[in-house]
Amino acid sequence: MLAIVFAFTSQLISRSNEALSARFYKSFARDTRIDLSYILLGAITVIEFVLGIINSKEDNDTKVILLRVGLLLLLLSVMILYYSYTRLIRLMNNDQLVLMLAKKYKKEIDEMNYLAKRISRILNIKHNKTSDKDKRAMQACVYTTQLHSKVNNLQNHLDGLIELYSVSKEKKDTYTAYNWLRLAFNLIIVYTLSRKYNTSIKYNLKAGLISESDVAAFIQASLEKMYFIWEKALAENDVVTIRKYIRHIQDVVIASLDVQHIERPEENPAYHTAIYNFTEVIENSIKQKNVDALFEASDALNQIAKKTLQSKHRVDPIENILKYLHKIIAQASGSEDMHPVLKNGIDSLASVCNQIFIQDELTDRRLRIMQKYVPDCIVLSTINDHGLVDITLTMFGDNIFTYASHGIGDNISENQIKKIINISKLTISILKRLAISSIGMLNGVQSMNRNILVMPGLLFKILANDKVDERYKQEIKRLLSELATLPSSLPKLETVKDFDDIEEFLDKLLQSSLIGVENNQLDYSGKVLSSIFKYLEDAVNSKDSKVNIMGLLRVVNKTKTIGAAAQSLGYEGISKAVIKFIRGFEELYHNKYFPDGFDENKQYTLSPLFLRSDQDTAYDSGVGLPSYVDDTHAPFYRHHGQSALDKFEKSIWRNVKKKKQQSNQGHSSQNS
Repeated sequence: MLAIVFAFTSQLISRSNEALSARFYKSFARDTRIDLSYILLGAITVIEFVLGIINSKEDNDTKVILLRVGLLLLLLSVMILYYSYTRLIRLMNNDQLVLMLAKKYKKEIDEMNYLAKRISRILNIKHNKTSDKDKRAMQACVYTTQLHSKVNNLQNHLDGLIELYSVSKEKKDTYTAYNWLRLAFNLIIVYTLSRKYNTSIKYNLKAGLISESDVAAFIQASLEKMYFIWEKALAENDVVTIRKYIRHIQDVVIASLDVQHIERPEENPAYHTAIYNFTEVIENSIKQKNVDALFEASDALNQIAKKTLQSKHRVDPIENILKYLHKIIAQASGSEDMHPVLKNGIDSLASVCNQIFIQDELTDRRLRIMQKYVPDCIVLSTINDHGLVDITLTMFGDNIFTYASHGIGDNISENQIKKIINISKLTISILKRLAISSIGMLNGVQSMNRNILVMPGLLFKILANDKVDERYKQEIKRLLSELATLPSSLPKLETVKDFDDIEEFLDKLLQSSLIGVENNQLDYSGKVLSSIFKYLEDAVNSKDSKVNIMGLLRVVNKTKTIGAAAQSLGYEGISKAVIKFIRGFEELYHNKYFPDGFDENKQYTLSPLFLRSDQDTAYDSGVGLPSYVDDTHAPFYRHHGQSALDKFEKSIWRNVKKKKQQSNQGHSSQNS
């Protein structure tokens, strides 16, 4: 029996020697329960030997009793032997070793917390401090002064876990290695969470009054130790390790957000330290162009954002998140191989923005951050036309005003007005960026361009509300004026290859002008028309433009719907402005394309300017969001008939045909 137990113990020692680093040899090579089993079996052996001696001198009845006792002891020996065997199997299981160390480290951290509370209680009584803040401050002081050595001991434990990870990796025992990796990060997380309410801020005078804390220092020292694992995994393109490392460091960042520093809860150097180390991981991934790392990092940023948006910070943490999502999207946008990264990056960007929109307010500071990164991300995502990315962008464009406008009515709150105004500013920034890039027809951005219609309709409702403060109405009018000048952001036609994208913007603006006419917002409608008129006039006067004139004429014909609607509603200022523009544009058109004069009787077709879209092309459900595909005629025919358009058509050319004939005759006589 003793030989068997000795063999078991030898096996445990051998296993510990092979699988574990030297610092853990004593912990795992010795087990108290197996040692007790060894002692018990030794005692039973001695007892059996003594019973044998006694048995030779006693009578038969005594011998029977001693025999039974001996058999019971033998049975007990077998049971102890079996227990030793099962105990050994359990100890040789890596999961059990991880659990043993986890319990050990958790116990140390709990003991530190207990000591800090106990010592601080004594000191608080001595100094007559009873407030909760004083108690927490004293605990923080105890950690930095009297428990510093114990905190350093945790760093030593971390070194040991890194050794265990390295040993397992060298032996290609990945399951065991990842268990040690998880335990190492959990050690950092558990200590960080144990200091959630008893951490103090101090300011580094040498570094420009940067806020610091001992928890931040612990996180920095710990992640510096772990960093070599990341560098090695990235160099070897170890996909599984890369993904696990990013997920673990994400958990550290999220845990650091729970730390509430005593003096200034809105400052969190622990979080800034953790997110800095995470962004270093992203920077290295971008340099290496590692698809798996960037894929995981983009999703991790989204998970971090969900937590950060629940907390208040002096420095808005969303800036770092959007900044590095922008970097990831920029890296992925130019490569077909990185399409999964681009898709995940855009998904994360849309998710982060939606989380911001859900909140009760959108601050000016956060708005500026979003204006800095979001428009560019959307444009970058459209460089390569991908269906899955388009779906995400479509949903983002559809939802951008959903949360802000939910439940809007006569009793709209001040916060809701501010939120709608700031979301409108963000939308205009995106539209300007899309206009500069002349991206209008791609599936992914059509929903965003549709906000050219959604936004004015929403803002017009606020303007019509008598309960809204005048300063907000003035701000809304400035926004509408900025939207009206969107054509100024469109590229010159000398650089445009496909006018369809430009026409998409102009058509949506014309529809918004029509909405303005229908809502008696004539100032906005007039500004939109003026901007479009100027763009079209500059286009027809351009000498180097390669755009087909028919594209320009289509847009000109669409302006008739605004004039017809205005004429029908009695808004002469708008209708006369449209008439004046169309007459002037025809003159420019004839001078450029018919320098010898335009004679309808000698041309094979009528002037393209007189052509108009067939009424059958107008279709729309009339409910919900405006259609992606409808042009300006659709909303016009919803409220007006063909007769209104015909009447306006006659108004344009009334007394013009006779003048044109006289002019053409005079021009012909001069040529003769």
